[in-house]
Amino acid sequence: MKLLNIKPITEFGLMYPEAEPHLTALVKEVRQAKWSSPLELKQRYPKAKVINGENIVFKVVGNRFRLWLTISFKNQIAMVRKIGTHAQYDKWDIG
Repeated sequence: MKLLNIKPITEFGLMYPEAEPHLTALVKEVRQAKWSSPLELKQRYPKAKVINGENIVFKVVGNRFRLWLTISFKNQIAMVRKIGTHAQYDKWDIG
C-alpha cells in the first residue's frame, strides 16, 4: 500500500519518543499491507476504529496516541490525516 503524507508521523515521533518505535512498525506494516477491505484490516487490527469505511483510527502505545488514516482499499493508497494524543483525538471531526 502506498502511504502518503508521512511527515506528521516523523515529527510526532520526535516529540513523543515513546511512540516512535510503534509508529515505525505501523508505517512498515501499512506499506507492506494489501488489505482489500476494512474487514480485512480489522482482522489484523481489531481495535482500529473504522469510520465511514475509509477513515481508520489506530491506537498507538495502547490508548495514549491516535493515528488517523484515510485508506482507499481499491487503489491501495493510505494517507495520514492526523496524529495526536488521546486528548487531541477527542477534538477531531472525523465524520
